[in-house]
Amino acid sequence: MLTKKEILEMKSDKPYITKRKIVIERLYNKDFGDDKVCGCGHSYYRHFDTYEGMSPIGCKYCDCITWHPIPNEEDKERERLTIEWNKKYEEEKQNGERIQIELEKNKNENTHTGGTEAS
Repeated sequence: MLTKKEILEMKSDKPYITKRKIVIERLYNKDFGDDKVCGCGHSYYRHFDTYEGMSPIGCKYCDCITWHPIPNEEDKERERLTIEWNKKYEEEKQNGERIQIELEKNKNENTHTGGTEAS
């Protein structure tokens, strides 16, 4: 965000407008630990090109783009429960839709038969 001073400088009658650019680069951290294992199962340093100044190229052995930690057991359990809950929710939603369709069908059948049922 520009400060008031920067905005005023841009509006002045100077021959050039100054533009600031912020560039964020992800670089190799030699202190992080080369043997730390990524969630993809490969080491940290394998996500960098050793021949090109350790540029962040992603994992050399799989499609993993960025290094990410292995989820702990609590995260795995949370993910499992979320998937299970979503599956049950979808099943209940489909069952509710089936019941609604059957109720509508029965209602229409009763309407077409005059609303009387055989005893």
